Amino acid sequence: MDEDDGPRGEEHAQGANASDTLLTSLAAHEALAMISSAGKSSDPAPRVFARVSSKLKEGSEAGGSALQQPSSEEREAMASAQECGNNLFNAQKYGEAATAYTEALRYAHDADDVATLLSDRSAAYASLSRTYRSRPARTSEYRALFDLDPTSLAQMALKDAERAVAVRPGWAKAHSRKGAALFLLERFHEAREAYLEGLALEPTNSTLQEGMREVQAVLAGDGDGDGNGETGGETDAAATAAAATAPSSTKRQRSLGGSSFRSELDDWDCSLCARLLFEPVTTPCGHTFCRECFARAIDHRPRCPYCRTVLHVARDSLPVTITLANIISRAFPEEYEERRGEMTAGAGGPVAGGGAATTGDGAAAAAAAGTASEAVQQTLTLPLFVMSLLMPGESMALNIFEPRYRLMVRRVMEGSRRLGMAQARRDASEIEDVAVEAEIIECQPQPDGRYYLELVGRRRVRIHSHSEMDGYRVARCEVLQDTEPRPDTAEREALPELVTQVDRLVERLLSVLRSHAGPRYGRQGLRIQAALDGVGERPPPEQTERYSMWAATVASLVIPDLDKASLLRSTDTGARLRQLHIQLETWIGSLVVGAGPGCRVM
Repeated sequence: MDEDDGPRGEEHAQGANASDTLLTSLAAHEALAMISSAGKSSDPAPRVFARVSSKLKEGSEAGGSALQQPSSEEREAMASAQECGNNLFNAQKYGEAATAYTEALRYAHDADDVATLLSDRSAAYASLSRTYRSRPARTSEYRALFDLDPTSLAQMALKDAERAVAVRPGWAKAHSRKGAALFLLERFHEAREAYLEGLALEPTNSTLQEGMREVQAVLAGDGDGDGNGETGGETDAAATAAAATAPSSTKRQRSLGGSSFRSELDDWDCSLCARLLFEPVTTPCGHTFCRECFARAIDHRPRCPYCRTVLHVARDSLPVTITLANIISRAFPEEYEERRGEMTAGAGGPVAGGGAATTGDGAAAAAAAGTASEAVQQTLTLPLFVMSLLMPGESMALNIFEPRYRLMVRRVMEGSRRLGMAQARRDASEIEDVAVEAEIIECQPQPDGRYYLELVGRRRVRIHSHSEMDGYRVARCEVLQDTEPRPDTAEREALPELVTQVDRLVERLLSVLRSHAGPRYGRQGLRIQAALDGVGERPPPEQTERYSMWAATVASLVIPDLDKASLLRSTDTGARLRQLHIQLETWIGSLVVGAGPGCRVM
């Protein structure tokens, strides 16, 4: 087979029907038998790579080839497993193809064979990563996967590609594989370098040219690196306009000796507005912007404006980098004060939370600015975990095993540690239009790649819209709060009595549950105890909104048809309490007549 055919060409499935026919051949069956028997052994790639590298080094020092020639049986076994891998790849069975290439590596001795098999396996891992990223969220919500997450697969693809480049540095395809893996890891600048190295070897290679165009589109802001074609035109247009109108930093040039220091001065500029950094914030990927510039950019897309890495951070979650802010304010005091004045004029008051000390009359105005920023912060972007709704204040433990959610958790932990707990509608048509913002308070990676999470619900949100990113949903949300009844109204005066009535019913429910909780009641008793521990602390009755949410959490333990979504959606505390009163009274009444579900904990 020519090296540009099959999986070593364009990484697309070709002739699935023909591949199915080929898979019935005796050679394919023999290769699959070898794969299944070798599945328990370790990956041979590091050993084969080390052997070939050392032999190549010995051969170059001796002025000839020092590679051991494989026997005819080994070459036949390698060719059979490789053919099986190619057929599986063309049938889009990428995981099985990677296993076949792994088996073929056990019999590889020649440097070209090793490089080819590493390249093929890299393509299989990368294709599987892309498949998981592009799998519709709705499909995954009804048919879960258990496999490595897309980032881990991309890291494996990169490792194989780097080994292929090391064994065969003059092979353009190995550089193409490396660029593709780096692109999946969102290391776009490094991916561009890999593609450029490959194009230096083969300037007309169409795969390298296409990869280069894709990387350039992402870095230029015309793409987002996850294949959905979303653009960032507004963000980049705003940055371009700001840069075009920004005056030169003449004060800094004079203070540091003129134009010879221009390159050093640029280090203090925000790459979005091309002005001196003001209240600088640093992203998890290591890039620094003005606080307000970054907030505006993240409103458009959850990506770093510079390197396009996905960032799940709240608008207000990144603190000002105090050390950098102090250095800038002391090195360029006049220009920093000018920037403060510009931000004050633009926001209608001084910006709160500055990195440098706030002067004199700035404190009172900062409070006003904080009030204005609170309104902006009521809208947020959250990645969604679609399972069941969590009430504010409620705790939950999760084992994350799906590839898409493992990728999401990794990104969330690098950012704000917050995600949205959502639920599919009861008619299974879509997800509910309400969710709860939950904070990850503990995250423990497990040896098999899973994540053990402990979450607590923080606040409820209404979902305005949602889209998909790398196989999971990302939603634009608005924070929900109850509407306070006006003072001296009948509704306001009825709230304390309503809380008292609900509290009596909740206490009866809790006493029933406590009487059946603990290890002496076996596994069911332990489950009841864990459920009681997860409801959180009882809020004071005066905090009627928080209390109603806590009461709903307790009620949901035993009432299977409790509609959490309607309770979260409601902004009327009294209506929520009345609904809970009716359902709790019905449940306790059923206990009295002996027809209820007893202590069945949901």
